[in-house]
Amino acid sequence: MQTRLGQAQWTLVRRWFSNSGPFGFDPYDVRAHPLCVRLLRTKARAFHKGFTLLTNRFPVGARRILGVGPTVAAETLGLLARGYFAASNATGEEELLRLGLQELDSLKSLNVVDSGNGIAWGLPFDWQSRIFFPQGTMMSTTTVGCALAFLEGYRHTCEDEYLSIAENSARTLLGNLRLQRACDGSTLCFSYTPIDRFHVHNANLLVAQLLVEVDAARGSREFREVAQSSLDYSLSDQREDGAFEYWGPPDRAAKHVDHYHTGFILRALMSMQRFLQQPAIERGLQRGVEYYTQRFFDSSLRPLDYPDGRSLTNIRSCAEALLVHAELGKYIADAQYKIERILQWIDGNMLCSNGVFRYSWNPISKRQDKGSMPYTRWAQAPMFYALARVMDAC
Repeated sequence: MQTRLGQAQWTLVRRWFSNSGPFGFDPYDVRAHPLCVRLLRTKARAFHKGFTLLTNRFPVGARRILGVGPTVAAETLGLLARGYFAASNATGEEELLRLGLQELDSLKSLNVVDSGNGIAWGLPFDWQSRIFFPQGTMMSTTTVGCALAFLEGYRHTCEDEYLSIAENSARTLLGNLRLQRACDGSTLCFSYTPIDRFHVHNANLLVAQLLVEVDAARGSREFREVAQSSLDYSLSDQREDGAFEYWGPPDRAAKHVDHYHTGFILRALMSMQRFLQQPAIERGLQRGVEYYTQRFFDSSLRPLDYPDGRSLTNIRSCAEALLVHAELGKYIADAQYKIERILQWIDGNMLCSNGVFRYSWNPISKRQDKGSMPYTRWAQAPMFYALARVMDAC
């Protein structure tokens, strides 16, 4: 039985997209402004912190002053397509399937990465992390999300074009990302982009997931060896308590475990387990889900960004909370009941009457940060997809 609250929330955010379209702002777009980038590069931490606080407190005014305009992100279109496909499964409405395929058509024309004949996607703005990523840099996570949308389109229509695009993206990632050997030389880790040497578990496992799913759709084992090595790298670094840290060895400078990246990891493992059926993945899932359910929620089932019991709640953590419970319900006691509780908390604290999801919630001040700014790629599209998956699963 579909949850009525989840369906009502999905209908509300669908109406928002119908009125606003896929263009919008992003919590990271203002950080790509030359002033912010300059502050980061000069390590002027006090000025950078002040700049960030100012843009967080006045998101609309800051973007107007700095001339930061709306963009359309490939990740948004991929999530919309997958959300429509899931909602079509849940309701049986052919119109929703048509809308999902329409988003794939838009995504085909938004191949923003110059990779020869390859098909890949990135962010529509510069991104400053440990290194600087120019706009349009091929991103593994973005490309995988879009390629998975085309795979879902193929499963719904059996149109070979969609499978061909997903396969092309898999080969493009294989041909452009760095394959880095672990310290003992036995396993491999995919880089985040072609220009970094990062070891990041969620990005690594998402690439492995795409390779496994493309192999399964093609009925082949072409990518199995490299996908298995990538999978083994991340599973071997799972902590004794079941947690997965964001950074893998040898990059780890400090412990960092958060909600939504943990969700990405668990869902990628679940996807691969459906096809591979390996005891090691099963053990990793059981331990990972136990840690996740015990450490990333308070007594009201408010999703926590960090496993400290008093952390902020980012809207992306809310989306992952719904997706993990919907997709990994077999590992979670009373998963459907907990989905309803999470939906109730979101409804009372994160969702505005116009269909806009707030960026974050502060447990100390009870203040919703950046509430007046809808973030299309970061908030609206992930919640659109998560709510549709809840409808399909329940």
